[in-house]
Amino acid sequence: MSSNNSLSVSDWPCTLKILSSNVDEAVYHRSHVEKDQE
Repeated sequence: MSSNNSLSVSDWPCTLKILSSNVDEAVYHRSHVEKDQE
């Protein structure tokens, strides 16, 4: 059980990195589209 905990904890930085990069991409794309529509 503790090895499962350490595994998921070490996976967190990777997961957060992926999530934040997806958010950055979505925000950038959205603002880009809004600028095109003006």
